[in-house]
Amino acid sequence: MGKFHKLGWIQHEGKPINCIDVNPNKTKIITGGGDGYVKVWNASALSDISKQPKLFSSIFVDKSVNCCRYSFDGELIAAASATGKVGIFRLIRVSTEPIYDEKGNISFEEYEMVDGFDFGNEVMDISWSPKGEYLAVVTLKGNVIIWTLFDEAHSTTMLEESHQCAQGVSWDPLGQYIAIQCSDNFELWKVNPYQKIKEFPIKTLDVPNHWRRPSWSDDGSMVVGYNTSRNLPCLMVLKRHSLDQMILLTGKGRGRCAVRICSRGYHLSDEKKTKVYKLIMAVGDDKVCFWTTKGTGKGLDEIRGGTIGKYEDCVWVNKMAIIVGTEGTVDVIELNEQEGEGELLTPSQQNTILYKQTELIRETKNDRTQPPPDIESEYPLIKQTLQIKKRQNGDRILLQVEPGGVCDELICVNEKSSIVEWRTLLQDKIKFLKSSGKRTVIVLRNNNIIMIDNRCGSLKVPLKVQNEEFYNLFFSKKYVCLLKGKDRVIILDKHLEFVQEINISNVLEKTDKRKIIGLQYYDESNSLLIQFEEKVEFIIRESHDVIMIQQGLKNLTEEQMISELECSLLTLPMIWNENRFKETIETYVSIIQKNLDYNRLRNCLRVIEKIKLKEKTNLSLLEEWSEKIQKSLLSYSQNN
Repeated sequence: MGKFHKLGWIQHEGKPINCIDVNPNKTKIITGGGDGYVKVWNASALSDISKQPKLFSSIFVDKSVNCCRYSFDGELIAAASATGKVGIFRLIRVSTEPIYDEKGNISFEEYEMVDGFDFGNEVMDISWSPKGEYLAVVTLKGNVIIWTLFDEAHSTTMLEESHQCAQGVSWDPLGQYIAIQCSDNFELWKVNPYQKIKEFPIKTLDVPNHWRRPSWSDDGSMVVGYNTSRNLPCLMVLKRHSLDQMILLTGKGRGRCAVRICSRGYHLSDEKKTKVYKLIMAVGDDKVCFWTTKGTGKGLDEIRGGTIGKYEDCVWVNKMAIIVGTEGTVDVIELNEQEGEGELLTPSQQNTILYKQTELIRETKNDRTQPPPDIESEYPLIKQTLQIKKRQNGDRILLQVEPGGVCDELICVNEKSSIVEWRTLLQDKIKFLKSSGKRTVIVLRNNNIIMIDNRCGSLKVPLKVQNEEFYNLFFSKKYVCLLKGKDRVIILDKHLEFVQEINISNVLEKTDKRKIIGLQYYDESNSLLIQFEEKVEFIIRESHDVIMIQQGLKNLTEEQMISELECSLLTLPMIWNENRFKETIETYVSIIQKNLDYNRLRNCLRVIEKIKLKEKTNLSLLEEWSEKIQKSLLSYSQNN
């Protein structure tokens, strides 16, 4: 029946371990516990106990951590606490020497929180969207909330039609659906727009489980949950190609807390093709159960069930099932060769299957007759997809792929015809990139910068700015801004030629250690807007004059006042504030009208039009001022 053993080195100071997850490469495990920490562990120590260090990092969240999950690309960690706070964390430093925090905890990796939100109610479960843009959150009240990440407004959308008893959520890896597990039903929601399309009521026992976590397969072909139906525990299986019918399979124990699916590949003796089957694990009160889609070939067969401990969450790591529970212990189950035949699918194989599923959906949706390219041979590992240009003859789609594990490749595909328009092999893996209609600017892992013409795939490599430690990238129509270190900004022109380097601490005449979360270059006024995480904003002019947007207008000359008001206006399309708009626009227009400055009035009108494109709730106020300025412009034209 395979091997069973306990892990002593994964622990949370004796507190319950509520959640566990593994990164896509299966090199790191994260656990969240009652001590308030998310701990990052070395997964290689599971098979080799001598591996050091075993603990990479301890990330404090807040009181008890109910759920922690890696993003689909493995770059970010989301953690939810019992107080309702959810944090998004990113790795910023790896050290060969121990790093000590203020509580004396030893780490070898340093993480920073890049986003966070307080939902005001205990969070029970979370799930990432495939592209990492959204996080689905389930609260203790049973609400399902979609949180838009890295949005200064912290936008949230509540799924209003959802049952008010949700206990778990899982986002479809293809991005089409969200599965919601409730105490008495199972719901499937369509994404974009959010709309409930399927609901499967379940006559359930009154089981006091605080969460029940469903799971999608890697290829999006099925989603499973676990509950009780007619006084019997059952595995709930919903297959993508037959959404009208839910399969219920009898299991063991009472209502389970969590389910995980593992995809494995194996070769039949008479065939060279890799066959794929699923291993499903469900854990809960005191039992763990396993099913497989391999065997009879007609469905799911139960292969294992047993009583071991009180469980909360589970994950597949290589060939092992790792299970955590309320007693603070970690159990490992290795299935025998017959039960777990074959190897785990590689990331390349998983992404190949995922891409084929996506192409199948696109073919059905668009009624295409031309078959897609041979994805398995052409695109072995797709890491992200960007839509870079809409055209009448087909949208351009930019694929970031990893052909050989050493470097990344960018492939531009016409979505309508499936024709590859160009492909460019890079020198290293991508650290981060930003793309617009005509160009894509990339910072590689080796910190080299390149720019790609999206129309033809040609490369532009600047010579003066290379091998620097860049932390982020922002660009406008004319300039590219790179954040170097914590307080230096390098500005390049649109051809990636060096323009200048600004030491923000020197310009502000103080050492400012606050984290910079945004840079924006305003071409009209040659001004650089710097946004700090504490919402303090500075404008740096081309002459290095510094204006703090939030300062008052007292004791300023008229020209200084105009300069301050212009800076405030320029930032409004990005940082909308109605009160600031009223104060700024009234003073600014009155001064400009008095001076009969036609060009400044025109610029002011353009700013209002930009705000109108973004801000939809204050159109009457914006229209009112737009009309006033247009009348002033008309009067100016008639008089001149």
